[in-house]
Amino acid sequence: LLIEIPNKDIIEIGNDYYKLKELTAEIYYFEYNNRLYSIEELNEDVFNYFTGSIKANQTLIERVTENLYQNKIVDVADMRKNMIDSEWADDDAKWKKGKTKIRDVFFGILTTHIDNIINLGDNLNEDKDDKQNRIDYVKKSFDIVERIINISVFCFLAQMIENKEKNIIETLLLLDDSKDDKIGLLSQLLDNYSSRKNDENEILSHLLQKRDTTDKETILFGLAKELFDLNGGRKKKKVDLNQFDCYRAEIILSEFLIHFSFLANYNLISIGGIEYHNMLGNQKPPYIQRLLSGKRGCDYKETSFSLSHAVILTDATGKHCANLFPFLIDNSSLKPNATISDFLFFCSCDRNENARFKDLNYRKEDGEPIIFSYEESIKTYQDTQIIDSSKGETVEEKVIQYNINRLMDSLREEDLQTT
Repeated sequence: LLIEIPNKDIIEIGNDYYKLKELTAEIYYFEYNNRLYSIEELNEDVFNYFTGSIKANQTLIERVTENLYQNKIVDVADMRKNMIDSEWADDDAKWKKGKTKIRDVFFGILTTHIDNIINLGDNLNEDKDDKQNRIDYVKKSFDIVERIINISVFCFLAQMIENKEKNIIETLLLLDDSKDDKIGLLSQLLDNYSSRKNDENEILSHLLQKRDTTDKETILFGLAKELFDLNGGRKKKKVDLNQFDCYRAEIILSEFLIHFSFLANYNLISIGGIEYHNMLGNQKPPYIQRLLSGKRGCDYKETSFSLSHAVILTDATGKHCANLFPFLIDNSSLKPNATISDFLFFCSCDRNENARFKDLNYRKEDGEPIIFSYEESIKTYQDTQIIDSSKGETVEEKVIQYNINRLMDSLREEDLQTT
């Protein structure tokens, strides 16, 4: 590593962090790639990342593994034992095992996102100077943080619907299509529900127990906004990302995986995309009865429950679950014969003059907006079979619209109002 100190020559300090500390004892800021940083931000871990002493994703794997071990969330004792050796990441077998373990632990909730962040880390280890690698790593880190925030928000919103709480409609209408808005909403929901730490809903209980660390949570949401800004912010500004930014993204991501580590035991399941009766051997998963009693996301006029559009957040036993429909939906379940889940995240909604929800705005995780609107001509499933071929109508298109209408019916105001 080469550094230039004002009024002095360029100095080569190699991998000696303590030499750097000695030379910068009276310096408060440093400039890197035309951006100014506090010297305190250049700690030993960052220095080791810059000099290649630690790999991309190494800090994430170490911190998350330690948290899983200390909180007995997942059995990672063997992996933690491997990490006693400070140079464990240089052992190809141990490094591969560490990456695989983190991937397996979070795949149920993060799906291919966790694969992507691991692969992008490998790309950075090959070439940390590649600008596209940096952009992709920071973006995917934010995608994971955003997914965690979305799922947490939707758990609360779904519970508000089940409870028929007075302010659910106002909460939905206040949502806009900005990612940092969800960060603020989650903080507000945690505040509003803070008295229910022992809520019988296991998932909400886990989330609410985080209120015991309010100061840390405030910092956490600040980190999420920092990562949002690195990703371009609301104005989608182009940020000239550097190695320091990539390491910051890794640290922020690891903090979120630690804070929401209970999700390591959970899966996202699209009921419309699986043979639900095979999930736990020959027994119906426990969440099936809850779905049938709540009916949210179920077209219960049909005879086959497998036509349900519900998306379930559930632990491995199936006993602790939340139906996130209609805030998290599987777009594929709205289409006949679709097989691969395509999750859409609720963003906002509009009402018409009759106070009915006119449009529901969703987004794919790649940012593509999807807007659903109600079609008055399709009231029943039988209406889908009446087509006008001269207008190019097809049964498949009408079935999709029928399912969209059912989606929008799930947010009818008369069903949301308290009695």
